[in-house]
This record gives sequence, structure tokens and C-alpha cells, in this order.
Amino acid sequence: MATQLQLRRGTTSENASFTGAVGEVTVDTTKDTLIVQDGSTAGGHELAKADGTNISFGDNVKATFGASDDLQIYHDGSNSYIREDGVGSLRIQGADLELSNPSEIKWLKGYNGNRVELFFNNSEKLSTTATGIDVTGSVVADGLTVDGEGRIEETGAA
Repeated sequence: MATQLQLRRGTTSENASFTGAVGEVTVDTTKDTLIVQDGSTAGGHELAKADGTNISFGDNVKATFGASDDLQIYHDGSNSYIREDGVGSLRIQGADLELSNPSEIKWLKGYNGNRVELFFNNSEKLSTTATGIDVTGSVVADGLTVDGEGRIEETGAA
């Protein structure tokens, strides 16, 4: 294994047209990033860049955590992933938890030590309670088993 490290520097356009030796590191003086060359790819492979507020990763580049890369966060160009491959659980913790789309249309909301709500188009449809669940709207089921008392109420004229 070679013990010497070779560095070059140049602008973004100069780096884009350069194919360096395997393991050679170039500095992009326009974007202030480091690039690792593989000996065959023009422009090489940009390393993650910290701009003071963000760390930027390219597509299919994983942020990995744990001795065996058990936790991975990455984007494949189309989809984004938070992946747990270890023996434990993936735990997301906070006082409250809300899952929504980028337009903030809620799917799920969990309240600290209390209830969980499920939503359809930002409208609450199911909520857990201290004694079971509360459903807003109709329920369609393939079957029903009642353990204990059951009550059926008529809500409209026949």
C-alpha cells in the first residue's frame, strides 16, 4: 500500500474534467469540497461537505452509525430511507410524535403518555383512549368478535 498522499486543487469545472489516480484527493476551490479519485471517473467522487449549517451527501451515499453500520440514513435518487439492521429496535423519541407529508397533512400523531391518533387527509379517524379506541366515521370489517358486553344503537329511521 502506498504511503504517499497526493493533493491537487482546482475549480469545479477543472475538477469535473479531471480523472485522477486511484485514491488521489483533489480540492474543489469553488465549492470548498474534497473529491476522491478512482482512476476512471471524470470528476471523481465528492465527499460530504459541511457548510456550517448542513452536511450534504450525494445520492446513494449513506450516513452510517454503529460498529456494524446498524443505522443507515440515505437517499437513492428517488426514495429516502432510515434503516435499522441491528438486533435492537429503531426508536424515535420525543415529547410528541407527528408523521405527515411535506405539506403537513397528518397521518399519525402520538401524544406524550396519552393517545395516538390516525388521520385521513388531515382529518382524525381513529384515536386510542384509556378504555380502547374511538372511531370517527364508519367501520368496515371482515368479522367482529365482542368479548364482554356489546350495545347496538339505532341512529336513523328505517
